[in-house]
Amino acid sequence: MRSEAKRLPRLEDVEELASLMLERTDEPVVRYRLLRDVLRSPQTSVLRQERDKVLQSRHILELVSTQRKDGNWGRFHSRDGTDKRTAYTTETAVERGLALGLDAECTVFRRAISYMISVLEGIVVWPDPPEKNDRWPVGVQLITAATLAQVDPGNRSVDKVWKVWFEIARRAFASGSYDAHAEILAHRELTGASVKDSYLTIHNRYSLSLLAARSRQIPMELQRAIVKWIWRREKGVGYLHVALHDLPECSSSSRMERWMRSLEILSGFECWTQFSGEAVEWLWKSREKNDLWDFGSKGRCSTHYPLSESWRKKENRQIDCSTRALSLLRRFYPNSFPRTAFFMS
Repeated sequence: MRSEAKRLPRLEDVEELASLMLERTDEPVVRYRLLRDVLRSPQTSVLRQERDKVLQSRHILELVSTQRKDGNWGRFHSRDGTDKRTAYTTETAVERGLALGLDAECTVFRRAISYMISVLEGIVVWPDPPEKNDRWPVGVQLITAATLAQVDPGNRSVDKVWKVWFEIARRAFASGSYDAHAEILAHRELTGASVKDSYLTIHNRYSLSLLAARSRQIPMELQRAIVKWIWRREKGVGYLHVALHDLPECSSSSRMERWMRSLEILSGFECWTQFSGEAVEWLWKSREKNDLWDFGSKGRCSTHYPLSESWRKKENRQIDCSTRALSLLRRFYPNSFPRTAFFMS
């Protein structure tokens, strides 16, 4: 399986490793993610059976048991240290559910979608303590829409927020490269928010995730300008703060987590393959001797892990890390955007 040649992995290499992993594990989430996200198995009875097992897994049942009746998990974005009922915010619960293989058709996400739509339509107020500045309403809409778009990118309630951030991006990159002053002026006109030296600029993880969720509606020239800028930016994606061109060490769990998350966000842009070749080659070659990845036991601090029911066995941790790595690598190849087309009125 392992080849020491310096080259990008072939799609066949990625699929072969996924198939070998299927033979080595009976973990429901891992098997489902490998079949659906890496091997792109058709919707057959086999895949449906694996999905049914996922819905009964311990981690999913935990998500379900901590979800509230209105579809949220308490606060949306900022943790409430006094609330002992759940370790999640609504945002992290959605991230966790996605990692576990949930989709918009699952009951737990249908409830969450309904809740996020209510927030975007002004029916429900965010439960987080509000900041006293002109950025708060814009931030609430952005973070909620970006979270909803990860589950249901074509949802009509995302349209208005997406259009605003697309226009901000268009103006910020009108010259072909990023212009901070142009972005400040765009916000002044479109959102009324003062964003200079703030988190609420186009480089943050939420605006990028929101735009990437509908990247097919963004002209390729603008996509390339955005991804090129982020790829060369010393702090990379806002909130994650890791340079994408500076390859990490797998032994550094925190840095590796932030690097992987940054790549996962940018992989939503169709042009990401034009910039990520070196990163993909490095990731493929960073496997252990048993052909699996291991990003360390501290990976538990990530909403992505664990996928397996238990990490008592080191191999389970490695298989979980490998499932994530292969899912990202699969996006590097043609036909990596199987989403249903959608249109905004």
